[in-house]
Amino acid sequence: MKRRISLSILIVIAGATAAAASDQGLSGGSRPAGNEPPGNLTIPGWSRSGPEKTYSQRELYGYIDGGAEIFLELGFETLRLQRFESEGDRFTVEIYAMTDPAAALGVYLSYCGRENRNQTFGERHTVGRYQLLFVKGCHYVNVKNDGGREARVPDLIRFGGAIAAGMPPGESIPELEILPTEGRLDGSERLIRGPFGLQSIFTLGEGDVLRLRGAVTALSAQYTLPGGGSYTRIRAPFPTKAAAQETFRHLTSHLDPYLEVLSRDRRRVVFKDHNGRFGEILLDAPRIDLRLHLNAAP
Repeated sequence: MKRRISLSILIVIAGATAAAASDQGLSGGSRPAGNEPPGNLTIPGWSRSGPEKTYSQRELYGYIDGGAEIFLELGFETLRLQRFESEGDRFTVEIYAMTDPAAALGVYLSYCGRENRNQTFGERHTVGRYQLLFVKGCHYVNVKNDGGREARVPDLIRFGGAIAAGMPPGESIPELEILPTEGRLDGSERLIRGPFGLQSIFTLGEGDVLRLRGAVTALSAQYTLPGGGSYTRIRAPFPTKAAAQETFRHLTSHLDPYLEVLSRDRRRVVFKDHNGRFGEILLDAPRIDLRLHLNAAP
């Protein structure tokens, strides 16, 4: 069966990696100056309910019960919270400032699911009756329709447009090019900077077994298989060959005990998982490539 990482251990890891990335200027560096969303958001027909609240890294756990870890792991700075009312309906606006555009996109991809887009809104987003999620630059935004009335979906789009208009143009995300695009299933991408992101895709081992440490960005995506179905690829590009080699040694010597190693050498490990499917870990320094959920041994 699939094992879960201890929550208490991962909370410590997430806090430590977020602090390390902040202190060392990692995870893509600090956000550009002037990249702040509007603090005096005004939408006709809606009135503000209470003052704006701001949450720091240490305070985020108090607001997101059990969900703060992925934000901190990817690179979180602050959350600004605003509430609005109109004719008995309530909206909650959450604006998460992340350390860099890849961090913001990483959070969005973790939460968006299958995207449902509205043609009148230009940012990358998904919208439904209960919320609008979107990402622009270093910000991830969640506009919640607390009552879930379908008639308020146009207002979600209006809020999103007003918030996005106060931000600079979005940037390209080079981390999305870590893996090839040919055969990639659209919308399957996930950006990973530590054990929480990796655990949601596959259990390779305990803790930060890929040694991403909030500083190295790995990309995961699903690819089509000949004859139907899909498999998962993960690529982690390290700053040096030595770092990749050391990570490969650490990873392959700390694999989850539920993985059955079928073959092993200095550059490649092939295994069978607990579902009877196969995986491969390949050292191609300065990067490590993984293929998971294969129907046959590679």
